[in-house]
Amino acid sequence: MSMDDQRRAVRYSYQCQVIVATKDHSCITQLENLSQTGCCIQKPADWNFSPNDVLNLYFVMDNENVMDAEAMLVWEDGKLIGMQYLQAQPIPIQIIDEMS
Repeated sequence: MSMDDQRRAVRYSYQCQVIVATKDHSCITQLENLSQTGCCIQKPADWNFSPNDVLNLYFVMDNENVMDAEAMLVWEDGKLIGMQYLQAQPIPIQIIDEMS
C-alpha cells in the first residue's frame, strides 16, 4: 500500500486511552482518531521515543477489550503525533457500532 493510499484510509474519531511502550519506556495518552493504517494520538508530557523506534500501542477500548498494534512515528506537531502501523489493522467493532 502506497503512502498516499495509507493517508486516504477512512479515519474514525474515537476517544480512548492508549499505552505506548517499548521494552525501555512507556507512557499513557489519548487517542484522537484511527484508521486501518495508523492513528493520531495526543503527545504526552513524558514522550521519550525517537522516530526510528518500533512502538507497541495498546488501545484500551473499554473494560474488557484492548487492541494492540506495532507502529512507527511519522509526524508530530508538538501537540499531536501521527503513527503508522507496521501491519494494517481491523477497525474494532466497538467503533463501528458507535458510528452506526
